[in-house]
Amino acid sequence: MTFKEIGMKRDICPVCEAEREIKIGLKKEMLAINNELIEIEARVEYCATCKEFFADVEAEEENIQKAYRAYRQTHDLLQPEEIREIRERYGISQRAFSRLLGWGEITLHRYESGALQDEAHNNELLLMKDPDNFRLLFERGQDKLAPHLIRQIEKRLVGLSSEKHQNWFKKYLESFFGFARIDIYSGFRHFDLDKFESAIMFFARHPGGVLKTKLNKLAWYFDFLYFKKLGVSVTGTVYIRLPYGPVPKNYDFFLHKLVSEEALLMEEKIFDKARDIIGEIYLAAEEPDLSFLTVEERQCLEQVDKHFQNLNAAEISRYSHEEAGYQNTKDGDMISYEWAKDLKI
Repeated sequence: MTFKEIGMKRDICPVCEAEREIKIGLKKEMLAINNELIEIEARVEYCATCKEFFADVEAEEENIQKAYRAYRQTHDLLQPEEIREIRERYGISQRAFSRLLGWGEITLHRYESGALQDEAHNNELLLMKDPDNFRLLFERGQDKLAPHLIRQIEKRLVGLSSEKHQNWFKKYLESFFGFARIDIYSGFRHFDLDKFESAIMFFARHPGGVLKTKLNKLAWYFDFLYFKKLGVSVTGTVYIRLPYGPVPKNYDFFLHKLVSEEALLMEEKIFDKARDIIGEIYLAAEEPDLSFLTVEERQCLEQVDKHFQNLNAAEISRYSHEEAGYQNTKDGDMISYEWAKDLKI
């Protein structure tokens, strides 16, 4: 059987019962875990004199833990560090968590230390990954906990609930704007909310803000120019053709989100009172966070911003109407990124 040597020492061979040159290495072995044979690369020692393999207590424990980890992976069981992370997420001790779960106080300690959990206990722990499930457990068994610990957990749950809501909302937005697709209409990228928000804030950072019509065109040129250069969009946004030019799909919803979060300030400007023509101006309320963008993406952002800096909303709208992507797309339809190759910038 293959033996991969990784070291050497001089020690007493337990078989020869004499001091020998002992090779240390790795060898494939089969260990029985719950009546199932698990193959691992076991750490063993080898005596060239008696030609026997053996392992000391420390190595045997390491090999068992390797087999346990492989068994857990095969059966979709939580690893010890994952169990610990679940508990620590709620800022609770092993003893307190065990009390809430109704387990013996030593059980959780054993699992976090490497003992193999049974499937029933594993399923309970999996449910505890969701703060809402933990809250139910906590409300049912908080009488088993000290008052200061109850207050501590309640505070932690408020934060986790808010975090869960934000994560859900972000995923919803990514699906809403990008239709959770990766194809020619998204620029072969899933919608990235952070990158899209960074671009919008960058374009709206100028004193006096930017009209919504121009803001939408700048976002379109940013993604399409980057696609022209590298064959992939930056934000994964799906754009559609409207009478005044290309716009991000569902852009009104997104702008409303940024305004409600006070990241953007919106002001209505009257252009023609008699004809009731009103435009919306957006101004960044804070400096844009460009850390989500790569160096190349930032350079592209700055190129678009500089190229159109002297054009007003009407002028950039007319400019976009001359683009092949706009001219070869029907009103209301998605604009394919394939037209980026003909971009006039």
